[in-house]
Amino acid sequence: MTLEFLGQISLGVIIHTLILAFTIPRILRIKRDATTAIAWIWGALLLPYLGALAFWTLGDPEMRRPLRRVVRGPAIFFSRKGRQRRARFPQLHQLMENLGETTETVGNRVRFFVRGKLLFRAIARDLEQARHEICVQYFILRDDTIGRALAEVLKRKAAEGLRVYVLYDAMGSHALRRSFIRELRQAGILIHPFLPISIFRRRVQINFRNHRKLVIVDRRVAYTGGFNVGREYANLSTEQWSRRWYDAHCRIDGPAVEHLTEEFAADWAFAAENESEELEAEPRWLDDPADRDPHDPSMGWLMTVSGGPDQDINRIRALMFWTFVRAKKRIWIASPYFVPDQGILDALMTAAHSGVDVRILAQNNRPDKYLPYWAASYFAVPLIEAGAKVYQYEPGMMHAKMFLVDDRLASIGSANVDVRSLSLNFELNCVFGSPREVTEIEHLFEEAFDESWVVTQTMLESRSLFRRVLENFSRLFAPVL
Repeated sequence: MTLEFLGQISLGVIIHTLILAFTIPRILRIKRDATTAIAWIWGALLLPYLGALAFWTLGDPEMRRPLRRVVRGPAIFFSRKGRQRRARFPQLHQLMENLGETTETVGNRVRFFVRGKLLFRAIARDLEQARHEICVQYFILRDDTIGRALAEVLKRKAAEGLRVYVLYDAMGSHALRRSFIRELRQAGILIHPFLPISIFRRRVQINFRNHRKLVIVDRRVAYTGGFNVGREYANLSTEQWSRRWYDAHCRIDGPAVEHLTEEFAADWAFAAENESEELEAEPRWLDDPADRDPHDPSMGWLMTVSGGPDQDINRIRALMFWTFVRAKKRIWIASPYFVPDQGILDALMTAAHSGVDVRILAQNNRPDKYLPYWAASYFAVPLIEAGAKVYQYEPGMMHAKMFLVDDRLASIGSANVDVRSLSLNFELNCVFGSPREVTEIEHLFEEAFDESWVVTQTMLESRSLFRRVLENFSRLFAPVL
């Protein structure tokens, strides 16, 4: 063994020690969960350089750029006539108020969609009727027949003099061609990526994604939920797993659109970094909406809840946990990627043991992503043993993100019941509390259950040893799935 070789070893040890000296204290400072902290520390120790690199790019939730703009956003002011004067759910109102979210409104007309073709047609009709402003935000925006159809409408409206904003996630839409973006900009459309990967502008951050989906027309009508823009969402893909796409989206006409506009405006301000491009605070064309009778059963109570890594306590996770632990009759959940943290899992298992009707609607055994599917299979086992039912959607891809608790509250949005959605992604959910909307979401669940099969105890016991090992291995990646 030469002195030169020993010198190289010593240099490597010194570099690794210095990296650990910076990495381990950081892990201990920001990781509140002891198990997660230990896992990251062992990764840094046992995988020289690679473990530390994984932590700084995937495991560190702090973003160097100021997140204050995401929380605050530009000042968007509205009439507030639809605000709820007396909280329908006082404890939920108090929880959200303490977490900085006070977004209850009444007087909303809501329509639900579970089929992409019908949804895209409805969006196109509303976009064609726009007269002043269009805001579009998607996690995945594809340059295909569906994306092109949307682009053509937006270009026409921009040519008419409308102000058109398009925001897309840099990772989710990584395959979006530069020519597509260039065409939109040349048409006068303002378009920006959210958190682009650029080592020259900021530290590389690939783990914090904007998973929200929003279309807002003249700040009067909004669409939000789980659908992105692409062929598969309209059942036009030839992939086996997407042969029939099931998702959940909603069209909102009413005062709740104010809050959705505020969420978009904040995300846009964060991504655009140009005050001249921010949404106008008080446009003259936005007259006060007409008063609506909050006792009209067709006028819905609605709360919008945002979640993201900029929040000390994730509001969507708090919403889920609050509703799940208070369930008396049932908890129905639809989530294609069901990889809950321990707190959510404990809440659901406790409910199931207490006789609450706990049902999970998930993907079938031909998933789009196998790692989350295997991890979800691992977490399904203790729930089934506790008395819950797990349904697998047979016709194709189950991509809806919704839940129903008792006969009182239901939600549709962008957040999965997984660690990624409830700690790493920017998400947006709508919570419905009026009988009409809650009943409609109940029917959506029932229709999906009718097209699904139930995972039985016999199926669990017949799993091969290899499958069990695969599930156990996959669940180790739960913090980043």
